Amino acid sequence: MSKQGTNKPSSNKSTDKENIRFQREVDKLAKSVINTGVRLNQIRFAQDKEANRLRTAVQQKIADLFCLPIEQDMHILGGYSRNAERKIKLRANLEKQYSRMASVLIRYGLPVHGVPSEKDIVEALDDGPIQKVIDVGILTPKLLMIPPVSLSELFEATENHKFAGRQSTLLPDIDDCGLWNGGQPEEGKDWRIMITEGKHSIDYDTEFNHKKNSNYEIIKGLAGKYGENIMNDAVSYLILMISSIEDGKPVDPFFSKTVLNAKNLTATTPFSYGRWENGGIALGTGKPEEYFENLRVRPMVELKLPVGK
Repeated sequence: MSKQGTNKPSSNKSTDKENIRFQREVDKLAKSVINTGVRLNQIRFAQDKEANRLRTAVQQKIADLFCLPIEQDMHILGGYSRNAERKIKLRANLEKQYSRMASVLIRYGLPVHGVPSEKDIVEALDDGPIQKVIDVGILTPKLLMIPPVSLSELFEATENHKFAGRQSTLLPDIDDCGLWNGGQPEEGKDWRIMITEGKHSIDYDTEFNHKKNSNYEIIKGLAGKYGENIMNDAVSYLILMISSIEDGKPVDPFFSKTVLNAKNLTATTPFSYGRWENGGIALGTGKPEEYFENLRVRPMVELKLPVGK
């Protein structure tokens, strides 16, 4: 009995050391694939049981890191492993923005009841939305946590949070959902989590912004670059704006204007826009047949949370 008792711990210790050695080898090979672009099928493995186990483990680790199904053909990983570091940094950047965004909502007296947890948002930041952020060309991603409030409630919150030199928010035709809410009624809103372009001034697009085009043609041309992935309501814009104010760099300074109803705009209906003007938030409208020089469209990607979150 005593002999068996002394042998068992020794066997366990040996197994633990072997597992640690094996895991280190897995980590080393996975890092080679990700950081150097070496393809998995270019790594030489011995033709034995141990090598097959190692190859499978490396394949699983890479699949987990990239949020890929294990049946994904791993030999193509080298083709986009250069993008891996960008994805990892982008995800980490967005995760860090959660607490900052929550503090902005509280600071402006906006409701935070029912806000998705940081854990829910982190879990939703899988490869799908991260890749979409990259694909639509968002250069400075900004996490927006948009509460289920009406535009008038948010308007009031911005008015109650003035500082020295700040002008009142300008908001014409506040009840016109075609201007400010993408043509949709405000009832029945839930929390929305969005990732938008946080750059304080979006670059001027010379392809569409010229006097030969009307405002309508400019807006539709800019929106066409992003498909459905654009900001299209004033509530989202105001959340972005107050967050940027708290960061000390309000979006859309000088003359640039972010269009807020590009999706539902027609050739005969007015368009809406937001900007920072003379120390205050300005929301305005324009005629589709005229020409404004500094119109912009902000790309935006929705983060889908699990049902019930």
